[in-house]
Amino acid sequence: MRDNADTLKAFGLALAVHAAVLGAFTFSLSLPSRVHQVPPQETDQPIQAFAVDAAAVQAEVERQQAKEAAARAAEQRRQRELAEQERKAREARAREEQRLQEIARQREEAKRQQEAEQARLARLKEEQAREAERLQKLQEQRAAEEAKRKAEEQARLERERKAREEAERKRREEEKRKAEEAKRKAEEEARQRAEAERRKAEEEARRAQIAAEELNNKIRQAVPGWANAVTAHVRRYWTLPPGSYAGRETTVEIRLALNGNVLNVRTVRSSGDATFDRLAEATIQKASPLPMPADADVARAFSSQGVQFIFKPSQ
Repeated sequence: MRDNADTLKAFGLALAVHAAVLGAFTFSLSLPSRVHQVPPQETDQPIQAFAVDAAAVQAEVERQQAKEAAARAAEQRRQRELAEQERKAREARAREEQRLQEIARQREEAKRQQEAEQARLARLKEEQAREAERLQKLQEQRAAEEAKRKAEEQARLERERKAREEAERKRREEEKRKAEEAKRKAEEEARQRAEAERRKAEEEARRAQIAAEELNNKIRQAVPGWANAVTAHVRRYWTLPPGSYAGRETTVEIRLALNGNVLNVRTVRSSGDATFDRLAEATIQKASPLPMPADADVARAFSSQGVQFIFKPSQ
């Protein structure tokens, strides 16, 4: 609308300029008649003055013609400008109308798109509601199926647990029975072994006791003769004169080998005289080997344990 007002304003201004040019042109056309009405003047050369006046008139006419031509050219230019302005105004109006139509079309299109979008959103909302309802039902169905599955799984696990507990109870009872049976059998076998070992030990002890008694009898029988033989043998190695250390005696323990060699001699009951005790030990060592009992069992008994011997110089 503002473009239309500017166009009309420019058009009015052009008309006003055109009117002013036409007025000036009309005024200029009347100038030659007024020039010819100039009263004659006295002069010495009237012909020359008349010629000058005609030239001026001619010049004025040419000037006016040129002015008119310029005015016509200006008018033509103005007319062309007005026509151009009119054309531009028409084009501006056409563009404005086209722009307004485009705006209206765009508004109508936007309204149509908005209504379509609202319809689409409404359909989408309905579809979402239906989808949400479907998903809700599906979730409820799945929840029910899951609850059923869990219940069945729980029941199965409970049955399996009870079956395992029952199997474990039977297994423990069987293990307990087997353990008790094994314990009873082991106790019985242990009792039998203990009884057999006890009888065997008693038998061995009885035999050992009999053998020990027999060996002790042999030793008791052999000791006097063996002691006399050892005394007689050791006396041969006593080098002191008779009567030396009279009344003295010392008891020594002799460790013997089976062949009668003296392995060790130590005083077990001193005479009260250390020199006499050392002399007794040295004399027995010097007398090695000592005579051994003829009975092999007695000889082994003498060699396996120490034999005490009373050393008396007076003998």
